[in-house]
Amino acid sequence: MPSAKRSINGDSDNSIRQSTNTTEEAFPITGQTTDTNTAQGIAEFYNSLAPDYDAMTNFEQRFNAEEPVLRALLERYSIKQALDAGCGTGFHSLLLARLGTSVTAIDVSREMLSVLRKNAAKHNLPLRAFRSEFRNVVRHCAQEFDAVFCLGNSLAHLLSEEEVVHA
Repeated sequence: MPSAKRSINGDSDNSIRQSTNTTEEAFPITGQTTDTNTAQGIAEFYNSLAPDYDAMTNFEQRFNAEEPVLRALLERYSIKQALDAGCGTGFHSLLLARLGTSVTAIDVSREMLSVLRKNAAKHNLPLRAFRSEFRNVVRHCAQEFDAVFCLGNSLAHLLSEEEVVHA
């Protein structure tokens, strides 16, 4: 894997800089190709799933199974700072933080981020989190990442190849 270090430039006033608490800032959901109604519908869909999402995905049971894979990636590519795009309730964000990575997590769903905050507190893990679509993260986060993770089914909501490239 080639070096993935890339600067994410944006308005640093909107960047979340807390080290032990997760937090959320509401940013408008806007789209370049996906229209606003579609983006809002995606957020509402995940808002409705949030209360049951961890049970649906075997949240707690997955840590031991997935930890060796992420640990190997972190070590092989010297990943110290990561963006978890489409973080949901935070499983991979928390696993990365547990492995010593500084994590910034984004998701379009307020309710998923609410569950993420509870999960981070439960596991006593630091991370930064905020609400944003993939394509708008550069407007809100002035930070450089060693890696961007987008695990699960988040990319499926981008409707064109152009959206994937711009995300």
